[in-house]
Amino acid sequence: MGVPALIAILMARVLPPDEFAWIAMVMAFLSFFQILVDGGLGQALVQKEKIDEIDISSSFYFTIAVGLIMAAAFFFAAPWIATFYKQPPLEYIGYWLSLNLILKSIGVVPTALLLRRLRFKAILASTSFSVVFSGVIGVSMAYMGFGIWSLVVYTLSASTLYTLAVLFVGHWTPRLEFSLQRVEETIAFSGNLIASSFLGAIEKNIMTLIIGRLFPPALLAFYNFSLMLALLPVTNICSAAERVLFSSLSRVQKDKDALVSLTRKALQMLSLIIFPMMIGLAMTAPILIPILLTEKWESSIPFLQLFCLLGILYPIHVVNLVVLKAQGRADIFFRLAVIRALIEYPILIVCILWGVGAIIWGQVVASVIALFVNSYFTKKMLHYSIWAQFHDIASYAAASIVMAISILCVDLFQISSAHLNLTLKVLIGVLAYTLWCYSLRLTAFLTLRNWALKYAVLALKAAGQNQGKV
Repeated sequence: MGVPALIAILMARVLPPDEFAWIAMVMAFLSFFQILVDGGLGQALVQKEKIDEIDISSSFYFTIAVGLIMAAAFFFAAPWIATFYKQPPLEYIGYWLSLNLILKSIGVVPTALLLRRLRFKAILASTSFSVVFSGVIGVSMAYMGFGIWSLVVYTLSASTLYTLAVLFVGHWTPRLEFSLQRVEETIAFSGNLIASSFLGAIEKNIMTLIIGRLFPPALLAFYNFSLMLALLPVTNICSAAERVLFSSLSRVQKDKDALVSLTRKALQMLSLIIFPMMIGLAMTAPILIPILLTEKWESSIPFLQLFCLLGILYPIHVVNLVVLKAQGRADIFFRLAVIRALIEYPILIVCILWGVGAIIWGQVVASVIALFVNSYFTKKMLHYSIWAQFHDIASYAAASIVMAISILCVDLFQISSAHLNLTLKVLIGVLAYTLWCYSLRLTAFLTLRNWALKYAVLALKAAGQNQGKV
């Protein structure tokens, strides 16, 4: 799930849910200020065909200046944010987190230069360094009893360490040169980027703003943690698959039969992995959450189980959207975004009346409707309808249901130890799913098995060769 998720889990074991919600509330507003700090300058520096040291240094100083202005604005907005959420502690949290805008502003241009030079490993190393060491600081403070301030320091230290790291690995020093004209040219180049970033921030933070404003803080924490536990592994898997699928589809975009074949294989492979993961997580959530996060997070269990339904639908969305992208139909993406908004937000408005659980149910319903909309274009271009897709993944859904039944059977033994109960459910579930997939000779399962055997043989050969040299 990643180091940030592990850090959040460790801190959640000792901090109350309300404090996680407070940080999320402030960060939701802070993200809009951060967009103005960047101003699209970072992305513009990456995308512009030619830049020189005057462009770079001018953007660096301008970004820091905007960072100072935005930090001051956020500082004075902190009381209003606390009033908006009706949570007085947010005022002082906002005062301190305003520093984050200054810290991040310093790292915008150095990060852009690393991206421009394709130094992705340097960015990954800087991110890993900042996350790990800030995590150690935050977790230590949480266990020492610093409460909400452990989360504040974790956030600020992560930004500080990342900025120092990119400055160090980038081997770049700003010159004492500044041209307002160059900055204006770069801003003009990045105007559309700012608008799209704002739309993305609204979509990302709308639920935090709504739930934080209308419901108790703990419910927002339960919502966010459930979302992270359910969808973070799914999005990571699908992101990796999306890159591979996009490349593969792009190479055969004129061959309809090859496009359908690759799309079907990707859909089945993702279903093979994600269906049992989500169903298994939903089935074991009542035991897993108290073990992982302690009893104070038990109210998040129904939220997590609902998000698992969204997780099951996610790979189907991804595959259909990648088909559009590979066909060069980026124009349809905006239309789909508008349609999804027209579907989701009316449902959301209605569901708010019945609480956070109803909101998630509304998201599930909206996702199902959007699935038919997204797949319409796949049918139109590839003649691969949503019903054909359902037919291709039905066997994987059936295998996951068999796994769920086997997990339920463990409860017949009334095992008192939660850890033993969870372990048995996981082992029996994996065994049942594997045997069912093998007995049905499911294509994706056999492909994955052959890959695993191939790499196991290669690893054994390599180990044998190394041992022979010794």
